[in-house]
Amino acid sequence: MPFIKGQSGNPSGKRKDGKPRKQHPARVLATAKAKEMLSILIDAARRGDTKAAQIVLEHGVGKPNQAQTLTGSDGGPVTVTWLPPQP
Repeated sequence: MPFIKGQSGNPSGKRKDGKPRKQHPARVLATAKAKEMLSILIDAARRGDTKAAQIVLEHGVGKPNQAQTLTGSDGGPVTVTWLPPQP
């Protein structure tokens, strides 16, 4: 899409009056009930619910880094070939 002078490239972007846009009802509900939902998850984790414990830990501490190894088709290193740009 070509640039058109005087027309916004982000028409639904930040409002000029600085007021926030209306939030999605699910986000409003989740924000209002966040403490209650967190309390329920923590209680479930304490009772032994491993999925609840995983959610609490991943969102509170962060997911652990996962090491990944990339190898070529023969198990050796991956070969990268840079091609010149096409005219």
